[in-house]
Amino acid sequence: MKRGGRIHAPFYRMVVMDSRNRNRGREIEQIGVYHPCVRPEPVVQINVKKALEWLYKGAQCSDTVRAILSDNGVFKAFAEGVKPEDIVETPPLEEAPVPPGGTGEAAEEAAPVEEGAAEAGEVDAEELAEEPQADAEAASKAQDE
Repeated sequence: MKRGGRIHAPFYRMVVMDSRNRNRGREIEQIGVYHPCVRPEPVVQINVKKALEWLYKGAQCSDTVRAILSDNGVFKAFAEGVKPEDIVETPPLEEAPVPPGGTGEAAEEAAPVEEGAAEAGEVDAEELAEEPQADAEAASKAQDE
């Protein structure tokens, strides 16, 4: 794992490195990301296909990476003999396809639930526009008296 981030806000990249090189040397490939400080729950993104490829090639994991991979079922798949070619890759969360006719959650929140809700909103706006005029008329009558 390679640490990134700043003080008290770390994130880690799970990388494949040659054990004959120094600890902070050049990585061969990045297989995942671990964000322990994200709330409400830490974020773990692993490319299972790449992880299985490296495990079949004989890669050794650190204790932390071994725990993360076993929590996410990679070691279970490795023990069951699942081949990397059998894994179907899914797009990461950031690159998930947008449903047709909207831009995700923002479009659903902005869209009115019922047609009557939109009409009620228009009536409220008209009533609000009339209220200041009524207040101004009442104030001018009070000054005249």
